[in-house]
Amino acid sequence: LDPFLCSADRLDELIAGAKGDLAEAARRGLIGFSPVYAGELAARAKREPPDEALRGLLRDLFESPPKPAIYSSLAPPLGLDGLKREIGSDEFDLVLSPIDLESLSDRSALRFDGVVEAADAYFALLEERRGLFALKRRLRSHLQPRLKQRRELLKHLARDLDKFSNSETHQRYGELLL
Repeated sequence: LDPFLCSADRLDELIAGAKGDLAEAARRGLIGFSPVYAGELAARAKREPPDEALRGLLRDLFESPPKPAIYSSLAPPLGLDGLKREIGSDEFDLVLSPIDLESLSDRSALRFDGVVEAADAYFALLEERRGLFALKRRLRSHLQPRLKQRRELLKHLARDLDKFSNSETHQRYGELLL
């Protein structure tokens, strides 16, 4: 459904069809609702009725001046350089938004003056992360055979050491046989 044309009753039907999960109802039933904005709608609906929360979210997205930000799960709040340093972290998770998101209020937000500037920074960070993981895959594929070879060598050397550690006993057996 077009969220601008969704009535309060129709929204209630969507919510009922999603077993009371507003975020799931928005994601599946409303055009253009990604998991981020579906979660934002659910967060706003905690303080006001769902249809009012939907109208407020649409107003913020399409009528209000943008307040672009990149939300990060990394703590403490890091600037752009800090995010670049943490690009390989497992906790590295970014969300780009042109509005303030109540659903991500627990995350640190890096604010920008313009949407284009925020998008450039966001996609540059993602591209650096992709490059880092591509390099990591290449290095792993390059080093994996060498590591396997060295481990095998260590195993054989340990076995040989174990064999030759009883050299005096083997020498005595040999002399007795002769």
